[in-house]
This record gives sequence, C-alpha cells and structure tokens, in this order.
Amino acid sequence: MRLGLHTCSYIFTRISTMKLERKLLIAIPAHGWSLALEETVTSIRKNVCGLHNDVEIVITNSHNRLPLKGFEDITEIMIPSDYYWTGAVQVIYDKFHELKYSYLLLMNHDCSLDKNCINELINFIERHPRTVCHALLLYKSTSVVWWGGTIHKCFRRLFFINHNRHYLKVGPTPYETDSMMGQCMLMPAEAVRKEYLHLDKLPHYYADSVQTCEMRKNGFKLFIIPKAIAFTDQSDAVSKIKKITPVTFRVLLRSWLHPSSNRNLKSVLYSSYYHQDCVVAKIVMPPYEVFGKITISLFHFFKIKIAKYFSLIAVFFKID
Repeated sequence: MRLGLHTCSYIFTRISTMKLERKLLIAIPAHGWSLALEETVTSIRKNVCGLHNDVEIVITNSHNRLPLKGFEDITEIMIPSDYYWTGAVQVIYDKFHELKYSYLLLMNHDCSLDKNCINELINFIERHPRTVCHALLLYKSTSVVWWGGTIHKCFRRLFFINHNRHYLKVGPTPYETDSMMGQCMLMPAEAVRKEYLHLDKLPHYYADSVQTCEMRKNGFKLFIIPKAIAFTDQSDAVSKIKKITPVTFRVLLRSWLHPSSNRNLKSVLYSSYYHQDCVVAKIVMPPYEVFGKITISLFHFFKIKIAKYFSLIAVFFKID
C-alpha cells in the first residue's frame, strides 16, 4: 500500500512534534557539592537511561564550582550566593524557556529516585493534560512515607497526607493534593511561570508550595503518583540541628523573626493567604507555624543533647 505525499508529511510532522513534546529538563538548585547531591545525580542518570526523551540535567550552584569529572552530561550554572531557592529556580525557568523544553523536573539536591520514577511521572502527565505531578517521598532506605501531599483547607494543614504510613498502604492510584513541594515535581511548559514564585516576598521558604497553589488557582490539577517513588535524605538538616548551641539558636530565632530575613514571619503570613480557604485559618495558622517551628527545633536540640549524654554514660559503663 502506497502512502501519499501529504500522508508521509503528516506522519513525519507528528513524529517530530512528539519528540519535541517529550523534551525534558531536569534541574537541581544546589549550594556546592555533597554526597547527597552525587547520589541524586547518579539516580537520575539511571532513570533517564531507559527514556526515549531528549534530556538535559542542569544544576544551579551558589557555592564553589562542582567537581563534575565523570558527570560531563551535566550543565552547571553559577549563581550569586544570595539567590536562595527562589532566585535559583527563576534562573532555571529562564533556561527552560530559552531551550524550549516541554517538561521540567524540579528536584532537591538530597532526593534520590527509585527506578522508573521519571517514566511514571511523564506517562501520567502525557495522559492527563494541565496537570502537575510529584513523586511519593519516602524516608531514605525505608518504606515509610515522609511526604505524600498536603491538605490546606481550613485547619487540616496541620497534617500531611499518608505521613509515616508504609507506602504499600497508600496504594498505586494517583490522588490529588492541595499543594506540592519542589523535591521531585514534574511540570509541563505552560505551568513553568516565574510570576508564580513571588521572589520579592518569598525568596526561600514557602515559595515552592505557594507556586503550586497558584498553579491550582489557574486551572492545573496537582497529583501525587505513588508508583513514582523518591527517597529524601535529611542528613543536611540533621547536621545543621546538631550544630545548634544556645548562641546559634538565638541567631536562628532572630533569623526567623527579623523583618528582612528570608525566614521571617512576613513569609508565613503571605503564604497563608494562598494556602488557606478559611478566613479564621488565615489569621490563626501563621503565628502557630512560626512558633511550631521554634518548638520543633528546641525539641531536636534537646533530644540530640540528651542522646550525647546517654552515649557518654554508655561508654563509661561499657553498656552495649
């Protein structure tokens, strides 16, 4: 059977368009090299090996240049040290639109991927237009859910969806969430918009979840894909907590409450108006969250101190 010239031209155009539609940019904001970042990059490379996509990996770096020997397929973009998360992501968005990519996978430097994670995310978006999706995050080396979505309506924001559940109990069916983090989030090109980030008001904290609230208000549906699994490594956070002393904790308090800080009360107040549907929650939740964070940090501080004392006692008495 012979195909006409117009038919052949149409098939060629469709194949070319499909290839363009599947161009994927994977981007990681980072502050220097770390073991966690190396594990993340390695897991990404294993994931993209089986994809038929045109893939590029980009890392924005606000510290010393990355030792990329053996990682020549990665593009490093140096940025000023005061860009924080939102500034780094804006640079990524500019790169994304400049290269005319179709999908952006935005990741944390300490988030490694399980096999087929990227493929599951891409397949879902291709079947469901105007959606943004995120992987199910498990504690590293466990089967327990660290984050599986968030409910913001009224006071239910206090709870994460499926938190601390075994991932098998979550089930394989994708489900909606009210907002997302930026740890392993796949976005179509039309959702990648700098105005969703609010750089001037949210230079670091809350910018990721606020931008997804903006996406939702502009007609995008947000989904968690349980078959797309990623592992979060909280070692950086733990190492920071271990270094807390009474002096550094006072600095931490000042940084949270200082009006010009990127960790300030103003950010919490501003973000709550995007997260909350209830007027009372808009007023009550922001100060609750600020003091809740301080309480949690105090808890970790004393817990680590107590653990150190018990370890010294165990060594003294030779307790196994």
